[in-house]
Amino acid sequence: VAESNVVTGNYAAEYGQFAGAHVNYVMRSGTNQFHGNAWEYLENTDLNAINYFTRPPTPKPVLRQNLFGGVFAGPIKRDSTFFMVAYEGVRNFTDTILSQTTITQDERNGNLSSYSGTIKDPTTGQNFQNNQIPSQRISATAIAAMALDPLPAPGGDLLTYLLPTPRDDDEGVAKVDQSFGQHDQLTGRYIIRNLFIDKVSYTVGALDLIQAPILTRNFALMETHTLSPTAVVASRIAINREHNENLYPEVPPGTNMNQLFSMNNQYYPGQNNLMNTYPLFTITNFTDIGLDGGAPLIQPDQNYEIASDMSVVRGKHSLKMGFELDRYRTDRQVNDNTNGILNFTNQNPAGTTYALADFLLGLPSSTQVATLPVVIDLRRTATNLYIADQWLATPKLTVEMGLRYEIYAPASEHNGRVSLFNFTAPGGFQQLSPGQELWNPDLRDFAPRLGINYRFMPSTVVRTFGGIFYSNPPTLALTTLGSNPPFITSYTFNAAAGNPLNSANPFPAGNAAVGGVPAPITVQQNRRTPAVYEWMVDIQHSFSPNLLFDVGYVGNRADHLGREMGLNIPLTAGPGAVQARRPLPNFGQATNIQYDAFSTYHALQAKLEKHFTKGFAFLVSYTWSKNLDEASNENSGGTVIPTNLNFDYGPSDFDIPHNLTASYIYDLPFGRGRQFMNNGGVMDEVFGGWQLSGVTTLRSGFPNTITLSGDDANVGLSSSRPERICNGKLSNRTISAWYNTACFVAPANPTGTPATYGFGNSNRGIIEGPGYKDWDLALMKSFATYHEQNLQFRFEFFNAFNNVNFGQPGDTANATSTAAKITSASSARVGQMALEYRF
Repeated sequence: VAESNVVTGNYAAEYGQFAGAHVNYVMRSGTNQFHGNAWEYLENTDLNAINYFTRPPTPKPVLRQNLFGGVFAGPIKRDSTFFMVAYEGVRNFTDTILSQTTITQDERNGNLSSYSGTIKDPTTGQNFQNNQIPSQRISATAIAAMALDPLPAPGGDLLTYLLPTPRDDDEGVAKVDQSFGQHDQLTGRYIIRNLFIDKVSYTVGALDLIQAPILTRNFALMETHTLSPTAVVASRIAINREHNENLYPEVPPGTNMNQLFSMNNQYYPGQNNLMNTYPLFTITNFTDIGLDGGAPLIQPDQNYEIASDMSVVRGKHSLKMGFELDRYRTDRQVNDNTNGILNFTNQNPAGTTYALADFLLGLPSSTQVATLPVVIDLRRTATNLYIADQWLATPKLTVEMGLRYEIYAPASEHNGRVSLFNFTAPGGFQQLSPGQELWNPDLRDFAPRLGINYRFMPSTVVRTFGGIFYSNPPTLALTTLGSNPPFITSYTFNAAAGNPLNSANPFPAGNAAVGGVPAPITVQQNRRTPAVYEWMVDIQHSFSPNLLFDVGYVGNRADHLGREMGLNIPLTAGPGAVQARRPLPNFGQATNIQYDAFSTYHALQAKLEKHFTKGFAFLVSYTWSKNLDEASNENSGGTVIPTNLNFDYGPSDFDIPHNLTASYIYDLPFGRGRQFMNNGGVMDEVFGGWQLSGVTTLRSGFPNTITLSGDDANVGLSSSRPERICNGKLSNRTISAWYNTACFVAPANPTGTPATYGFGNSNRGIIEGPGYKDWDLALMKSFATYHEQNLQFRFEFFNAFNNVNFGQPGDTANATSTAAKITSASSARVGQMALEYRF
């Protein structure tokens, strides 16, 4: 990389499709001389400190990483044709620290005497004596599932252990530049990356390890034509392809899951099918056992781009105009829990009132399963046109104007393998024809930009800017539309009083008493493109040619943001079977991909920058901000109170009120040309020429949303919001008690008396998590070798002072073993040595 530039917030009309930021890279080109470099960065366990939560008998995590590579560039034909090739490889073997609440040996034997409540035998209505479940009553399914779950450490149910998560990464770049005289330059570039990584999946369970190979290839061809000394046209075409897979390495090939779990799953895909994985068992207050149904996954993505820009200078105007055409394609094999999910909660109407006892007895409160997945092929097109003008109105006044027009054609499925759901009673599915658009187009996406810069004095400039920025919504969430009938049917089964579910036959098709209805997914038809309306005012003052101070206010509001909202939920809390109380009783909970959320952001931003002089440079930035929204990404949202879909307006998941970052470079005053030890010789070779650099980050914590496990409102949700009866914030917070769990209780009914059913009033993001403090430091020296060649040696330390940066506290207030407790911390100090040769 020869040059990089990050454009954030308010930027010119030539940039679009994404509202947050744009990162621009200029890649190096060859010259008439051969140049290059080679490097090796080494990390290993001996250079690192131990994580705060890694205590005996858990051993110190292994960390071994080699990052190596090189660049070579030069002429193919002098003065006209040049090349540049580069390679970088990573070999990383790292242990991931996992902490899970697992089932003790006594509990596996049916001894639940540690449970403070009484456990009822659902077959007799009597209590189990001493909360002991007879061993012959423990289901074969539970025994097989517990065989996948490791035993906890003695004296508790919390298990902390190390899971190896290796990563191999190879990336190559090739670039050729061809000059056709003074007027034309042609550049071709090819990038390939082959990544193989083991990662912990979405549910942190004993076996939720995913192997994720990713192959990415990018090709681009760019041509620059000079029309005149004041006019230039730059055009490009590009192709990007990425192939993703998520695979479960722990599942033995050919395992018959029905036999292994003594289960009659009529939707079982077969032991030789790629979807043949373990079921998922969720137990309230325990870590899940089994595998998340979102994988195995196969997803090839590709997009094609054609673009052209023209720059013209006319007097005091610098004009730029252009277009960009992008074609996106996503193919994905949708797996919607083909392996099946069995949920065990404390609210099972046909159970014992204790989730673990229900699990042992084989009495799920609800189950989900889907038929075999299909491969869907989603395609869409984005067209962008813009014109921008930078007008030097006076020597002191510059006006930047621009207008962008963006057209995001609705996505379509190439083979007609999706259907939409109609919420109008009695409800139903509409299968789309091949290539039919998934929603109505929005042709109103005009994005004006206006900026005014005024220099009051030679050292002081005031800038203002305002504009509209649209964001190209991702396609990935739309792949779930392939989960609808007739392509895939997802079923939800609910236990009812007197009509239990059982683990041996968890998906009883045709049993209307326990459900078995499809769970629809659809997308909002009349939707607008996500838009951000942003404004700012900024004052920049130079105290000297090398010292600059910048302070400003930035504000924005974003509308039409995406979220996935659960619908077809009973509108009131209360007793009775959930299914019969749904607005559309012939269907389960429905998911609507809708674009009606909004957010607001206000920030004071200050920056002090000293350019590199006298061996020292620094950049200090501080932001004081507030970010509020209803959902912080496309795949969140959910339903808390069915009659108030905006109840979740609160601090964003990434809201950081205070954020201070300082970066700095300092030439230590030793050696030739410096203050001390400047006479050369051995002392200069050993102590001279060293440079210290670093980045310091201090920020406040992320917000936490407190929940309760279980369906307190009896509306078919797996979790709920508590009633907040007091503030909950502790003045003496510890990692064992970060907030007061007594302030978050089961909801009361509208009359104020205790009730079994109700919606809580606890809002989103009300408890702030731990802050963050980090110092990353590097010490380096370059040794001259031959002519312009040199060898650089580096020591680098991430979190150099080994600050303990704690993770988020457990946010489920009724999870006795994890509520309000912090059980994780980010990396302790990591050391790295590096050697780089440049020629």
